[in-house]
Amino acid sequence: MPDGDTIRPVRAGVAPRLFALVREDFDEDDTVGIALPDGAAVTVPTSGRGLGRWIIAESASGRMLSELVWMSPAQ
Repeated sequence: MPDGDTIRPVRAGVAPRLFALVREDFDEDDTVGIALPDGAAVTVPTSGRGLGRWIIAESASGRMLSELVWMSPAQ
């Protein structure tokens, strides 16, 4: 396993959640993502160019100066 990676247990019964990162003040692509059962998140810009891996969805929102909009409900 690469340095810095940790193994986190998956919480039983927690489904992945879809979200969007929206920037209304810039003419940039919005980003869509999925929050995984272990809390980590993965993002992809709507242009399809690039991929982000985050500790949590909120950290992606903060780093990308975007509003976090949940598209699926919490369980």
